[in-house]
Parts: sequence; C-alpha cells; structure tokens
Amino acid sequence: MRPVNINRISPVVPVRDVQRTAAFYERHLGFRTAFVTDDGTYSIVARDGQAIHLTCADGDERTLRATANNISFVLTTESIDALWAAVQASDPPTKVRALEMKPWGVREFHILDPDGCLLRFAEAG
Repeated sequence: MRPVNINRISPVVPVRDVQRTAAFYERHLGFRTAFVTDDGTYSIVARDGQAIHLTCADGDERTLRATANNISFVLTTESIDALWAAVQASDPPTKVRALEMKPWGVREFHILDPDGCLLRFAEAG
C-alpha cells in the first residue's frame, strides 16, 4: 500500500467580520485575499502557498465564545527578523508579543487577529 502524504493544512477560523479580518491579514501579515464569496461570509487569505480560511460566525455567539482566544497555530517561517520588522512597521491594533528566543531553540513572535486567534510565527534558532 502506498503511503498517504498530507500536503497542506488550512485552518478555518470563525470571525465576526470576514472582510475586516482579511484586511488585517493583508495589512499586518503580508497575506493577500485569494478568494471571497459574493456575500462576503467566507474568504481565503494566502501567503507563500499557505492559506487560512475565514468564515463568518456573526450572530453565532456560541461559536465565537468557543473559539475566540482559544485558537492558535504556528506558522514556521524563514527570515523572521524581516517579517517581525514588517509587522512592527504596520502598527497592528491587536496584542503582539515581541520576537524572542524560546528555551526550546525557536525564535518566535506572537500576534492576535481581530477575533482572538493567536498566530505564533516561528523560526528555528
């Protein structure tokens, strides 16, 4: 039997306002909007061949309570210093943790998106 390889994982993140969140990813993290539905309730933002799906959970407070501030993922990168400088220069309106070396040998910085999803950018030290 031939082994199965997973080529990509694309998280789906519930948000209050898809267009606002997509604009945040574009302006502060260098993503681009690759797709948006006609009604604006679903979008895909992409960067460097990777994608994050944004789905509108407006009006579904139960979903937002369950997900806001409870979703995080690590985005492994190269040239983290340049990415960190670009994030700083964009002056994001959300909480940011500065670039630092972690005890496990990884350099990381963190940023929250507008709905509380924690993005952990990391590069092997």
